[in-house]
Amino acid sequence: MSKWRKPRYTIDRSARLSLQRWLLGAACWVVLGFGNGEASAAMSADEQILLRMQTLPSPVETGAEARAGRLILREFQQLYPQYRIERFVFPALEGMAMDQGPLMAITTGVPPLGIYVNFRQSSTYVNHGFLVPQEILVARIKSDNPLTRETDARGNWKADPTDEEIAAALEAIRARVAPAAWQVVYREADTDREGVPRGRHVWALPFGNVASALLYRKDVFAEAGLDPERPPRDWEEFLYFARRIRSTPGKFGFMFNVGINTSYSVMPFMAANHVSYMDQDEDGNWRAAFNTPAAAETIYFLLELTHGRFTTDDGRELAGAAFAPLGGGRDMGIRWARGDIGMQFNQGLSFERGLDINPANTGIAPIPAAPSGSSRGTVNARMLGVFSGATPEQQLGVMRYIWFLTGDEGREIRAREMVADGFGEFMEPEILRRFGYDDILERVDQDWLTALESALTDGEPEPFGRNTQLIYQYVSEPINWALDRPELLNLPREDALARIEAQLDVAAQRVNRFMLGELTPQEWRNRRLVGGMALALIVVIFFTAVRIVWRAFTRNEKAMGDRPAMSKIKWAYVMVAPVLAAVIFTNYLPLFLGVPLALFDFQLVLQSVFVGLDNFATVLY
Repeated sequence: MSKWRKPRYTIDRSARLSLQRWLLGAACWVVLGFGNGEASAAMSADEQILLRMQTLPSPVETGAEARAGRLILREFQQLYPQYRIERFVFPALEGMAMDQGPLMAITTGVPPLGIYVNFRQSSTYVNHGFLVPQEILVARIKSDNPLTRETDARGNWKADPTDEEIAAALEAIRARVAPAAWQVVYREADTDREGVPRGRHVWALPFGNVASALLYRKDVFAEAGLDPERPPRDWEEFLYFARRIRSTPGKFGFMFNVGINTSYSVMPFMAANHVSYMDQDEDGNWRAAFNTPAAAETIYFLLELTHGRFTTDDGRELAGAAFAPLGGGRDMGIRWARGDIGMQFNQGLSFERGLDINPANTGIAPIPAAPSGSSRGTVNARMLGVFSGATPEQQLGVMRYIWFLTGDEGREIRAREMVADGFGEFMEPEILRRFGYDDILERVDQDWLTALESALTDGEPEPFGRNTQLIYQYVSEPINWALDRPELLNLPREDALARIEAQLDVAAQRVNRFMLGELTPQEWRNRRLVGGMALALIVVIFFTAVRIVWRAFTRNEKAMGDRPAMSKIKWAYVMVAPVLAAVIFTNYLPLFLGVPLALFDFQLVLQSVFVGLDNFATVLY
């Protein structure tokens, strides 16, 4: 079966735009009170070009990062006065606010033109046509031909950059991207939808790398009789250190979060053992990749760390060296702050941001090496993309801002502010060296340097493939299954590993079938049949209920006698009308406007596809 089902019907572009603006835009306008903002964004030729950007610094924050962001913005606007930059702001509903704001803004006509892209968002944004290939825009910026930056009366580019200019731009972009993140930044779309550029492209450019490392409390180490300047180097040492710390009354050796995101909190262990949660097969299809012996070994190690029994030096027998509360939350931070925990992972470390740690009390170390000898962490990045719905002039302006932000100009401003705030020792050594901070470079902690450089060079990228938004929940299921069964440690190691691998296989099948939609044509036919029957049953129940209610009220009305004259009750209707209109407008109108969307694979930017009952079948299963 192919990766994407062939559409049975499609809406042509003009009809699609009309349907999109009227149905979905009207529904969002009704619910949120926003109108289509395209008219307000339109400007005459002698006005500034509007750039609506995500991730702009807050005007009220006083930290080094916010100050640097405001200075970068000010310098850019002085260099390019033709642009007027606005901070993207949009209300978010309860839940995944990071996604909701941009998506709902796109439907209402006020999209962010510089759009924030996270690794797990990236595939969705690419496959739905939200992003413009950036190497072509950079080539336009750097081209010697001014016509590549000009448009005609129809808004089309007058000329395109040459292949050589695009190749040079691609190399310039690659120089700004961490090696471990390049496969995320430069890749092919996972769809054959019309309107998505074919081939490999740069879809978003990182402006801040984020990596994982081990944090350890030096005072807790010293209290447990461990060298406070010597963190664990491998899993064997890690388990020994954790148990030594647990032997101290009231202390735990390690801390991690248990729940629907357990797999995220222990992902550095998985990455160190070369376990990827998702990967592409030979045909380029994304599949679950965590059902491996290495993943089972990692979970078994977590089981030993959390439930394994051991004897202390003074003869006490204890079970488990880790603090692993369900749901995590505030209690974890409190315990870490008061020194009850010896070690934890931090997956938000960055050269570009200040850290709220005291290096005299808290050490930073690379992820301990797995039994195979591998030691690597996870890597993510804060990225900015260019929205495809922007005008050519806006696309060029957004790309200029991104290029300024990630270039030497932006880095120098950021370095100056970080050094002024005392965070120079946590900056990238190459940045310190380039901008003349050699005295600070000598004080950079080598463990901190090794942890981040190894992650950015050879780290495991956080999941970035198709439909990866919920991957952590699926991978957490077999991990939580094992952590809930400490009796596995009483079995021979091979038997315990076999049972864990069986659970990993079940979870991987669930990912492939339910998250990635790997179904045969016969399975789709069965689902559509059942979905159609369920929909028909719902419709019959609805109209039957309406009929019963109507008849009941009719009988009651007849029992009450003749209806009063309209002249006697007209003011009652006048009083009820505003409330009734408000209820219809806010509750029922969005419902009826949204009904046609249920029959389409509805696209905000690309061509929508009629899929019939597929959406109902998918939800039902």
